[in-house]
Amino acid sequence: MDLENIKSKLLAEKDRLEGELKDFREQDPYLSEDRGSEVHSFDNDSVEDEAHDRIEGTRNSLKLSLSEVLLALEKLDNGTYGKCEKCGEPIEPARLEAQPTARYCIQHAK
Repeated sequence: MDLENIKSKLLAEKDRLEGELKDFREQDPYLSEDRGSEVHSFDNDSVEDEAHDRIEGTRNSLKLSLSEVLLALEKLDNGTYGKCEKCGEPIEPARLEAQPTARYCIQHAK
């Protein structure tokens, strides 16, 4: 298994996720600097609520993915990468190539 290649993929994914999180944060109407000074109507508030909920759901999903990537990078650094968290056996290399953040072998992933 090529750990350097996997680490490279994980670092690229980390950068991508952090960039997307930043972009979504900038799109959130609740975090807009102009929000306090704008005249709000019921229609504007409901549109902002819907946009915020959609963005927040996506951000939460991105945060979860980022935490999985960070955990995999930590495991690479401390030498525990590629071991099933349930049984301690090695995770199949093909599984790690396809899903570098895999935490369980196929048997325990279910």
